[in-house]
Amino acid sequence: MKASENDKGLIILDDDQRSIYSTRHITWNQVGFFFVPADGETVMQYPAAGGLEIITMQFMVNDTPSDQEAYAHTVIVSGTQISAGGGNQDTAVLVLGR
Repeated sequence: MKASENDKGLIILDDDQRSIYSTRHITWNQVGFFFVPADGETVMQYPAAGGLEIITMQFMVNDTPSDQEAYAHTVIVSGTQISAGGGNQDTAVLVLGR
C-alpha cells in the first residue's frame, strides 16, 4: 500500500509496484454534507478537497404538496467552494470527491 499527499487517496500496488487499486480513480468518497432551506442559499468551503474532482448529489427532504411544483437548487462548484440556492424545497446536498 502507498499513501501519498499528491495522490489524495490510497493506492495498492502489486509485487511489481503496479497500481492494482486506487481510491482516486475508482471510488467517490464523501467530502461533506450540508442543508439548503427552501427558497434559501447555502455556501460551504471544503479546503481539504483542494485538487480533488468534486461532484454533488441533491436529496429533497420533504414531500412536495400535490398543488406545487418542486424546483431543485442550482449547485455551483468553484474550486473548494460549493454554493446552492434557487430551489423551493428543503434539500440535503452530498459532496463527493476523488
